[in-house]
Amino acid sequence: MTKEMTSLASPSARVAKEMTFLASPSARVTKEMSFLASPSARVTKEKRFLASPSARVTKDMTFLASPSARVTKEKRFLASPSARATKEMAFLASPSAREGKGSSIGAHMLCERADDREDEATQTQRRANGRRVRPTKRRVRAHDRGERATEPRAHRHSRRDERRKPLARATDEKERGEGPSPAANVRATRRHMANVENDSTRIAVVTGANSGIGKVTAAALLRKGFRVIATARSKERGEAALADWRREIPDAKVELVLCDLSDLDSVHAAAKEIASKVDRIHVLVNNAGGIIGERRTTKSGLEETFAGNHLGPFVLTRDLMPLLERGAPARIVNVASDAHKAVSDMRWDDLQFANGYSSMKAYGQSKLANILFTRELARRLDPKKITANSVHPGVVRTRFGETGSGLLRFGIALIRPFLIDEAKGADTSIWLATDPSMEGKSGGYYVKRKLVTPTRAAQSDEGAKRLWDLSEKLAGGAASAPAAKNPPLANGVAST
Repeated sequence: MTKEMTSLASPSARVAKEMTFLASPSARVTKEMSFLASPSARVTKEKRFLASPSARVTKDMTFLASPSARVTKEKRFLASPSARATKEMAFLASPSAREGKGSSIGAHMLCERADDREDEATQTQRRANGRRVRPTKRRVRAHDRGERATEPRAHRHSRRDERRKPLARATDEKERGEGPSPAANVRATRRHMANVENDSTRIAVVTGANSGIGKVTAAALLRKGFRVIATARSKERGEAALADWRREIPDAKVELVLCDLSDLDSVHAAAKEIASKVDRIHVLVNNAGGIIGERRTTKSGLEETFAGNHLGPFVLTRDLMPLLERGAPARIVNVASDAHKAVSDMRWDDLQFANGYSSMKAYGQSKLANILFTRELARRLDPKKITANSVHPGVVRTRFGETGSGLLRFGIALIRPFLIDEAKGADTSIWLATDPSMEGKSGGYYVKRKLVTPTRAAQSDEGAKRLWDLSEKLAGGAASAPAAKNPPLANGVAST
């Protein structure tokens, strides 16, 4: 111990001793054996090692060059709970590890170990040639088992360049005008949002939606989150209604389609336009209707009241049936009226009122036709997929009767103070279109949210089928018309 302390106290002595030791292989062996035999010498050497940075580097390089030493150190690491905890904390401290880049970390560790083996081989060769070994640059990687990973500077620079390549390519594309433009990105985002909307938004079609209970019905569906396609005969009145909805409901998703229900060509065109806008329909409200003071015919030779109140909705429903089937469970609501009680039955031999025209009787017959159409439609459809119901809105204070006879206009003016408002008139239609309790219920006639019994003529299954067949002939074919599936309705309503 005294000799060792004297050696440590004299720098020149330490240098001379080191040179003598390196020049004499036998001296190196002797010193190693004496070191192993002397516990105090081992303690002293360990202290010197801890005090010397160069000694730590040398020991680490020796460790890397020795496979047996690496195995021993790995076993000690696995046997040490504190070491494992340290490694776990280091891993959690790594953002790349937290992002789940486990596979890239594993690949990187393999590359690091390959680099280490290459450096070790180079250093071993330099030692064999008697040349000085220069320690390589080092940096700490938390995921490398808590050890200091050797990484040559050239490797670090190459990885940095790889990380910069995508940014450089994007910059070059922008400078050359390649790649998607900002406008293209905006269009792509809009298409994506439209697809998301189409997947989640329920779609409703409301006819005659520019005024009266149709306008109130459309507004209620918009507030419930529906995307509404509103039809109207007049572009001016339709656009005015759109402006009102968008002012009252800022996030309203509503579109206008022009449609004259008394003109079958216009009905077919409207159905095609609707099909170009949407791929399915969840609610169809056939609301439009009117009364005409004098008998008028359409260009197809049909009486205008019958054509506009019954045949137009019949054709529109038939043309939109594929969209309703894709929107299942879907609902059809036909706005009829207690005015059907004004006639005892359909004038089967004179549906067009060519003889003895009466505006009230023509209107009453068209409303009876609405109920019969609903009844036959419900019989032909699977109520689990599509339901069809009719409704009496009540006597509503609207523009109804403005084109009626002078006597009709005078009568409506007298009773107008006692008529219900549009919101009450639309209530049952909205309820039939949206209320969960109506799921699977079909073929009924409702007044003030209650199922009621219409006239005997309105309950005739034979009359309903006969009207369907005549309507198909008048409309020019039965393309898209659903085939009969269900037996006659029991008590006027089918239910699942």
